[in-house]
Parts: sequence; structure tokens; C-alpha cells
Amino acid sequence: MAGAADEADTTVDATSVHTLQDLAEVLRRLRRRHARRRNDSELTVRELARHSGYAYSVISEYLSGKVLAPTDRFDVLIRLLGASAAEQRALATARDRVAEQRRARHRSPAAGTVPRELPPDVYGFIGRERELAQLDRMAGAGIVAITGTAGVGKTALAVRWAYRARFPDGCLYADLRGYDRQQPVRPEHALAWFLRSLGVGGADIPHDRAERAARYRTMLADRRMLVVLDNVRDTEHVHPLLPGGSGNAVLVTSRDSLTGLVVRHGARRISLDPLPEAEAVELLRLLIGARVTDEPGVAASLARRCVRLPLILRLVAELASTRPGASLADLDAELADVTHRLDRLDGDGEPTIASRAVFSWSYRSLDQAAAQAFRLMGLHPGTHLDDYALAALAGVGLGPARAALRALSRAHLVQAAGRRRYGMHDLLRAYAAELVAHDPEQDRRAALDRLREQQLYGSSVAMDVLAPFDRNRRPRVADPGLPLPKLADQAAATAWLDQERANLIAAALLADDGGRHASRLARIIVRYLDIGAHHQEAEQLYTRAIEAEDPAARAHAMISLGIVCWRLGRYQEAVFHHERGLELATTAGDKPGTGRALIGLGILHWQLGRPQESIRCSEQALRLYRELNDPVGQAKVLGNLGKLHTKLGDYAAAVDYHHQALRLFRAAGDDTGTANELCALGAALELCGHLVPALEHLREALAVGRRIGYRETEATALGHLGTVCRRLGRLDEAVEHHERAVELFGEIGDRSGQGYALGYLGADHARLGQLTTAIEHHQRGLRIAAEIGDDHLAAELLNHLGDAQLAAQRPRRALRSFQQALRKARHTGSRYEQARAERGAARALAATGDAGRAGRRTERALALFTDLGLPEADEVRAELARLSAPAVLPLGGRQGAGTLASDGPVAAGVERPGQAEAP
Repeated sequence: MAGAADEADTTVDATSVHTLQDLAEVLRRLRRRHARRRNDSELTVRELARHSGYAYSVISEYLSGKVLAPTDRFDVLIRLLGASAAEQRALATARDRVAEQRRARHRSPAAGTVPRELPPDVYGFIGRERELAQLDRMAGAGIVAITGTAGVGKTALAVRWAYRARFPDGCLYADLRGYDRQQPVRPEHALAWFLRSLGVGGADIPHDRAERAARYRTMLADRRMLVVLDNVRDTEHVHPLLPGGSGNAVLVTSRDSLTGLVVRHGARRISLDPLPEAEAVELLRLLIGARVTDEPGVAASLARRCVRLPLILRLVAELASTRPGASLADLDAELADVTHRLDRLDGDGEPTIASRAVFSWSYRSLDQAAAQAFRLMGLHPGTHLDDYALAALAGVGLGPARAALRALSRAHLVQAAGRRRYGMHDLLRAYAAELVAHDPEQDRRAALDRLREQQLYGSSVAMDVLAPFDRNRRPRVADPGLPLPKLADQAAATAWLDQERANLIAAALLADDGGRHASRLARIIVRYLDIGAHHQEAEQLYTRAIEAEDPAARAHAMISLGIVCWRLGRYQEAVFHHERGLELATTAGDKPGTGRALIGLGILHWQLGRPQESIRCSEQALRLYRELNDPVGQAKVLGNLGKLHTKLGDYAAAVDYHHQALRLFRAAGDDTGTANELCALGAALELCGHLVPALEHLREALAVGRRIGYRETEATALGHLGTVCRRLGRLDEAVEHHERAVELFGEIGDRSGQGYALGYLGADHARLGQLTTAIEHHQRGLRIAAEIGDDHLAAELLNHLGDAQLAAQRPRRALRSFQQALRKARHTGSRYEQARAERGAARALAATGDAGRAGRRTERALALFTDLGLPEADEVRAELARLSAPAVLPLGGRQGAGTLASDGPVAAGVERPGQAEAP
């Protein structure tokens, strides 16, 4: 009893924690100590799950050391287990140390990329020598905040210094739009941008903001980088974006004084004042020319009326340049009159009055068409637009729209932001919005209606080019008679959608029509968003579209949202949305919607280990699509039934289903479905040992996927091609294909796909004898499987891991892996993975000298492989014979422990949910 009491009083030591297993052991010690202190039994996993609010399976993975708990969950868990405040701090540090070591091992190959993201340097930069010298002294490493009023030149100063600075690991830049009239950039979105710039694939970017920030800090810890955070709203806006490491510098620009950044983070501040009068006049001289030299006194007065703010000085200089015959004195007098009038209307401070005065002056110099265009740009929901969008807003032809944009560009009221695209400084956007608010409401509404109708029609035209076979499934949009770029081929259509995607979503989110516009847009571009893996924008759009009154439209949006959740590995959410979508579609009498929901539920039930429910939903959908005489719907269901029968081990039926589906897709001209079915058929043939036809189908799938820009199919085809190459002994090609598949799945955010590809890549390295690397790939994939709750993926990866551990002469670890794989495979109903697990467990037992249990396991494996009709049955039969021969060493003894299992049809990933045909 005394020993128990001593242990109950012992402080947990976190200094020796270096690995995930060390951390798990500390958690288990905390759990035991907590029980002794309470004089009670240990808290069960279910109790911990209930108290923490996290899933039972997740808590179990944390305590067993299979998964590293995110920071916030780890903190909750150790508090529940009674850690003191000092222990919590020490354990948090230990947890971060483990995370850093793991990330260093698994850093993306692209992580060596040196980002150079600065915007262009400002032409005609004048003065600021004192501030530049301050930056030289202060910003070598650390945080410097450049603060000041709008238009004072904060960004120009930061960018000018950044181009002079030397940071060998590059520069990250983000305009956080802190004072944007719509919504500032959220820190978690900026973190995602930065992680991608640092080489992290989309699937490897954590979903939790705190985890993203931790990953970002870790990646910058040993680098020397400059991070420019432009247009920050306040300290809280910038706090998650501050990097780790002492060699990095941060430049922050803001209209706020950022006192919290100075006090809490030791930032040094440069408060930027307007230019000194002499430098303001010099800027005018540079931009206007000789008239400033001829009228120095008037130029000084003009600079004072501009409050010596560079932005306003540039606008005035441009206006003066457009009036070569006018004297500066005339312009100065005109500005004085405008300022006087605005002064009576606005007491918000001299800089604001001056900016509005100059904006007003510049605006009044425009002709009627350009002035109207400027006002209407205040209605546009995005940050950039092109001449076609302006033509729609104004209700004019393309020629007048382009003329107006040229006039606005000459007046420096808009800036070029790419080919035929324009944007505004946020002050000018606010001023344009202020002006257009005075236009009649019906005119404003009509302008936005024209823009949205153009967007819908353009999206419809683009999708007709991209997916003509699917035309009847989309709502038809009448031609509004507004200008639209020619979308002659798939490349042009995709480019237009890529360029306009942000504007399309922004317009839909801002529409005040109860989600009607969002639901129409969602039905038109759903395939584009899915194929391009634009999951974040899709989730925003479908969430808004759910608000529509029409039950069929709501059903479509709900099912589409379920597909996004499925793609992102959030399977329970996906089931909820599909079931709700099925209810809505059935109630509305929407048979195509009902079929779509049933297809999705069939996929999800298969994914969650419910094969009979999956078959029931799929067959019900097939009957419905046959009633509707819908060949594409039938093909989707047949393809999914093929994959399901592959999972269940009925390969002859699977091949037949895939052939039927492929014929229907080809007849319908559905390139996407054709590419998917070529992949699935190739994988099924590979499982049957028909490697040459499998190779042909997969190569065709890859070609079609690349031609239509379907990156999901491209990645899937590469994964299966690599597996076929491995079976053919072409290991270098296998590694190349699988590495590219891992990269592609990461870029498009398909975490399940990336997990399977990591398993394939690990198997390649195991065949090459690179067992440590193989094990690391399998363990990385298993972390993904645990995070997304994918037992199919976990079973396959555990079998891969067991093979590699056995080859590395770690039979007891291998046996544990095979036993876990068997439990997962039984749960999901995958007989092939059950057979692999039984065979692997037998080999591991033989390696430990337990021939009796090894024989029984081998018999079970033989029965499964025989029932599946796979060639491995002959190999397993021979293994059983060797085990029965007393004069022969047990298989896997010192002579056999370092060998891999026969590399039969290890494609196994044919079951991967990402290959299923999305409803």
C-alpha cells in the first residue's frame, strides 16, 4: 500500500518523452496515478470519451500511442487525468517536441521550395530613408509593426525593404484585408496558404487552426524567412500567423496601433507619418514633371491639401497629368473647394476628408460612363473583376466596358491585376460603395441581377463544354444577352471557372434571396467543384444553398454537402447529409435526387463496413435509374457495385459489373465516368492476375484523366499503375508512380487516397529492402486512417506494416499488426484483407517457433484464398505443407524472417472510396 501511495504522489517526468510511445506511456501513468489518488478504478476509455466529448475510438488511439492527440485535445485529456498546472506545461512542451520530430521525418519532398511571394515594388518610391534604416536595424529577426493611417504607404515601405533584405529561405506574403468591407482573411485560411507555399500537400494541412499554426511554426523553426502580414486588423488577427524560430523576421502593417503585439510579443513599432512636405513635393515632381518646378509654392499647397499621403498624391498627380493645359493653381483651387464642401459633411478627421476630397475630385473628372462604372464596381462582391463582369453590371457592351476600365486605370482609380482584370485599393472600394449606395435601389438590384445571370449562364456554358453528357442533369439557364468570353474547348472552360470561382461563390453567398441563387449555381457547377477538389468553396456554397425553399434544390445541396464531407473523410457527417437529402428528395418526388442520395449512401455504408446495407442501397438506386431510363445513373451504380464485389472477393462479378458500366459511360460520352471505370476495371483485373490488360486499362485511364483535368482519377490510376509495375518487377517505375500519387492526393485534399498511396509506396520500399522507410510510410498512412475513421484503409495498411515488420525480423510486432488488421477486416467485411492478415499472422507465429498456431492460421488463410479463387491459394497450400514437415525449419525462422510475403495482388486499394463514382 505504501508503494501505491508513493506512486500516487509522484510527479510525472516529461523530460524523457521523445517518441509517441513515450507520450502514450506518460498518459497511462497519469491514468493509473489518477485512479490511486481517487482510490478508485482507472477511468475507462468510454468515461474519458464522455467527459472530453471526443469519440471512444479516438481516445483509445491516443492512449495506445497510435495517434498523436492535437494540442487542444491533449490538454483536455491530461487535465481529466489530474495533471497539475506545472505538469500540464511540461507535458505540452513534450507533446510539441514529439510532433516536431515526427513532422521532420515526414516533411513533404516539396518542403525545400523557396517561396518568393512579394507583390511588385512601387514605382516612384520617394523618401523614407529614416524608416528604411530603422528596419535595417530592427527587422533582421523579430517582429516589426508598421502602423499608420490608410494611404500613408505602409505596404510600399514594407515591400521596398523586403526587396532589399536577404532571407535565404524566402518570403511569405499575405494581404489579410483587415479593413475589407466584406470579410477579412481568416488566420486559418492564411495558414493554409503559407503551408502550401512551404510544400505541404492539401491532405497534410490540419483542419484545426491551432494545429495549422503549430505545423507552420515547426516548419519555420530552423529557417531564415521573412513573413509580411499586410493590412492586419488587430493583434488577434495576426497572432496565429507569427512564426517560430529566432531566425525569422515578421513585418506587419496595420491601421491599428497593435499595442497588444508590442506588449505581448515584443514587437517594435514604426509609426508611419505622412511624407515630409519636401518629399511629398518631390513625389509630385516625379509624377507630374516640369509644372511642379515652375510652381513650387502651389505644389507645396497641393501636397498639403493631399495631407502628404502617397496614395492621394498619386491620384492627384494622375489627374494633373490628364489636364496638361491646366495650371497647378487651378487644380489647387478646385481641390480646396471640394475639401471645404466635404469638411462641412464629414468630421471624421483630416486624412479621411482629404482622401474623400481627392477621390471626389478624381471621380468628378470622369465622363458619365466611367463614373457609372466606378460606382458599380462598389457592388461587385469579389476583389477583382474583368471587362465582361463590368459589362454585365453596367448593362452595356464589351467595348464601352473596356473604355470605362481604361479611363479608370488612367485615373488610378483601379489597378491592373492580371490580363484584363482589375482591382481597387480598399479605400477606393469603400468610396465606390459609398457612392453607389445613393443610386436608386432598383438600379442596384438590376445591376447585381445582371451580374448573377451572367455568372449562371457562363457557368452553364462552361459546364456544357466540360461535361456535355451531363447537360440534362443541370438546370437550364437562358442566355441573358450579356457579353461572355468564348469557351471553345475544355481548357478555356476550366480556365474561366478557375478564374471566376471566387467571384461566383462570393456573389452566391451575398445574394439576399434565401439561397435560391446559391442552389442554382450549386446544381450547375457541382461536378466542376468535385473534380477540381475545390472542397472549401463547395462547402460554403452548398451550406448557403440548403436555405433554398424548394425541397428538391435543398435535397441536391444536402447531398452535395455530403459528398464534400465524404471527400474530406468526415464520414458520419456525410451519412447525415445523405440521409437528410434522401428524405427531402423522396418527399419532393424527385427521383433523380433520390437515386443520387442512394448512390452516396451505398458508398458510405461500404466505407463504414456495412456491405449488406451498401448492396441494398445500390440495388435500389439501380432499379430507380432503370425506371428513369438513365444510362449514366445506371453506370455509376454498376461501377460502385463492381467495387463492392471486389471488396467482398467476388472478382468475376466485379469485372462483369465494371465492363457493363464502362460500356454505358462510353456510349454516353461521359469522360469522367469512363476514366473512373477504366481505373476500377484495371484494378480488378490486376487482382485476378491479368496484369497486361490491367496495365492497358490503367494507362488509358491516366490519359483520359489528364486530358479532362480530373486529378482524382489521375492520382488513382497512378496508384494502381505503380502496383502493377511492382508485380511485374519494375520497382523504379512503381516508386515513381506512387510518389506522384501521394503528391497528387495531397494537393487535392483526398486524405483516404493519400493513405492508400502511402501504403503502396511503403510496399515498394519494402520490396527494395528499405524497410525503415517502408514502415514510416505505413505508419503515416495509419495516422490518416485513424484521423478519418477509415477501417478499410487501416486494415490494408496494417497488413502492409506487418509484412514490413516481419521482413525486418520483428515477428512479435508483425503479429500484433496482423491481428489488428484481421479485426479491422472482419469489421468491414473485406475477405481479401482477412486472408492477408491470417497468412501474415501464420508467418509471424512460425518465425517465433509456434508452428502449431501457425498451421491453424495457415489453414484459415488457405480456406479464404481458395474461396476467393486467387492464385495465392497455391502458395499458401505449399506453406502449409512445409509447416507440416518436421524436418524443415519453421517458415520465417532465422532463414525466413527477413523475407516478404509473396507479392500477389496487393492492389487492395481497388476498394478505396475515392474511386467510387460520386452521385
